[in-house]
Amino acid sequence: MVCRSRATATHGPPACFWTFERRERRERREMAKYFFPEAALGCGNMILARFGPEARTYASFACSFHNVFEGLMSHPQLRGRDSFHLFPVMAIYRHALELLLKAIVQDTCEQEVPSTHNLCGLLDRCLETRVVSSALGNERDFVEEAICELQNLDPGDAFRYAKDTKGSDYFSSQPDTMDVQEAKRTCERLWTALWRVHGPVRFGPAS
Repeated sequence: MVCRSRATATHGPPACFWTFERRERRERREMAKYFFPEAALGCGNMILARFGPEARTYASFACSFHNVFEGLMSHPQLRGRDSFHLFPVMAIYRHALELLLKAIVQDTCEQEVPSTHNLCGLLDRCLETRVVSSALGNERDFVEEAICELQNLDPGDAFRYAKDTKGSDYFSSQPDTMDVQEAKRTCERLWTALWRVHGPVRFGPAS
């Protein structure tokens, strides 16, 4: 948009620019009023909210979701006798894994990321690149089996909804009990194998 104000540099920015900038700032504040309230520097509740491009990558999001999974998986509530706490935690893990596979496709394989939520399909895309197969080493068979098992358990909705789109119960054929700690070890082993393929993530420019 071309501003046609007659204001000069001596008298500050053109009026229309100033009005637009003030309106944009006001809209940002209103959008962040409830869910991203601004915190004062030094405030005990303050966290660094990263919205820049360096934080909005598949790899950085994968890392963030996995960190949340690790914290919740250690919560005392998961030592109880039901799966109501486990399902949300596993939904987070599945999403973290999907993001990590997409990060490998983009960063390690240097390919375009496919628009899919299918874990097996994403892993197949990764394995098309020799460097990925080599980096997995002896863990390749385990990674393939674990990924496909997780995909079969949860094609994308099972940990988030009670029933599928046809009204059938999820997990109806699964046993009534499970070993949470064994599941946790599987999650950690799978994540470690794939994380080694991708490598560390920087949230800012290298120092």
